[in-house]
Amino acid sequence: MDCLKEIYHGDGSALFILYGRRRTGKTRLLIESLKGENGLYYMAIESTIEDNLKSLSERMSVFLGDGSFSRIRFNGFEDLLSEFVSRAHGNPILIIDEFPYMFKFRPALLSELQRVWDQKLKNKGMKLVLCGSSISMMEQKLLSRSSPLYGRREGQWKLEPLPPGFISAFLPSYGMDDIVRTYSVCDGIPEYILKFRPEKGFEWNLDNRVLKKGRYLSEEGSILLLQELNNIGNYVRILETISLGKNRQKEIAESTGMDKGMVSKYLHNLVTIGYLEYISPFGARRKSRMGRYVFSDNYMDFYFRFIYPNSTELQTGILGFDMIKEDFNTYMGRTFEKLVRLIILRTGSFKEVAPWWHGEDEIDIICRDERRKELLIGDIKWRNRQYSGADLSTFMERCGRLSFKGPFRKRVFIVSRKGFRRNIISELDDEGILHFDLERIGPYILDSRFDPREGDLNNS
Repeated sequence: MDCLKEIYHGDGSALFILYGRRRTGKTRLLIESLKGENGLYYMAIESTIEDNLKSLSERMSVFLGDGSFSRIRFNGFEDLLSEFVSRAHGNPILIIDEFPYMFKFRPALLSELQRVWDQKLKNKGMKLVLCGSSISMMEQKLLSRSSPLYGRREGQWKLEPLPPGFISAFLPSYGMDDIVRTYSVCDGIPEYILKFRPEKGFEWNLDNRVLKKGRYLSEEGSILLLQELNNIGNYVRILETISLGKNRQKEIAESTGMDKGMVSKYLHNLVTIGYLEYISPFGARRKSRMGRYVFSDNYMDFYFRFIYPNSTELQTGILGFDMIKEDFNTYMGRTFEKLVRLIILRTGSFKEVAPWWHGEDEIDIICRDERRKELLIGDIKWRNRQYSGADLSTFMERCGRLSFKGPFRKRVFIVSRKGFRRNIISELDDEGILHFDLERIGPYILDSRFDPREGDLNNS
């Protein structure tokens, strides 16, 4: 909001780009930002440019208080914007939401906008905000160096999902266990979290607001794919495969029976629209061949793990939490790891935060602090039992096999949902191993920032 207000009240004209995943609250943010401002909001329609020009001119006519404006036959977008800015008082703000709907049917629209901006708008004090949910189109067509608008924008903002700590604002009665579980299903998408009834517990909401035929979240995954992509069948097969843990390109191709080149293309598209990400093990280069494709979006992960494969059960009304409970805890293991990595990254203290794997060895998280020359090595466990001495031995053996160059001091930390067996707590303290149960890490989750070293009671 503050960024938009600065744009609105800045000197001169300004072109601003707002974009991000669907359902993150972009439209609500834009409408709220216009309150008390000299501005007009327009939601583009998925139709021809002629239909959009007619609809936009009608709204401009109302904004201007000039009925004759809507009766003008404009030759194109250039004519419409030129006439609007010549009649508007002060420094008008024009917001066009879902702008990709307009240039989807007329690619030359961006060049037309470039011309009218350079020749008419940039010296008229106009503020133009272009918004879109198609991340790939916004980045490739509006933000790339090849875009006709390159070098003309005042700024851009990618609206990300909310951090996990914000869930408590929507569901204030929820304890930490339910906050984390809700985040694993809804991610930080406000539209999804709002579907949960705050007076009801997590399992009730999952059964009645997600895993129930006809509910908004029971089909949202497929609807999103249909809005973003063509011929979604192959994309669905790939997403189902990754949800089951097969996440290397070769594994995906073998499991789906698809050609590796085709799989590569589909994976690229899914990364571009923000549903997947490619991660490399800690210490490897960013595009390492050892990398894996994982979900970057918790809702899509949950949907293709539990809803889509159980479509028959959903339709017949027998799908519910009791049916998925056992597998859900396994699923929670990886989403909890991702949550911890996210809130560590948000501290800004670490140059690299990533999982590590080599052969059969895996470590959930390693963080590199260049300034303090420290490596933090973490074991993150979401289980229905306490962390045991056997767990500790296995983890420390893996840590002992780590070998990284550089003068880095190694420190170990453990996060365990159910805490630790009493007989190992003194050992953890004696060895200087930082340890957190869900209650102790809870305040960091609510703050959406976590540096494990701040939990060192010996140095506090």
